[in-house]
Amino acid sequence: MKKMLFGVMRKLGALTGQKVVMIVSAVIALGGVTARADYTSTVLADSP
Repeated sequence: MKKMLFGVMRKLGALTGQKVVMIVSAVIALGGVTARADYTSTVLADSP
């Protein structure tokens, strides 16, 4: 799977590949933060 991604990135070119990686990692980071915030608020809401 990773080899496939690296191959695609090489085809796109170094700069484009870097941009894609940055965008993907930013999306993953934002998703993780959002999920964590949802989880925390749910736990706080459930606790008495």
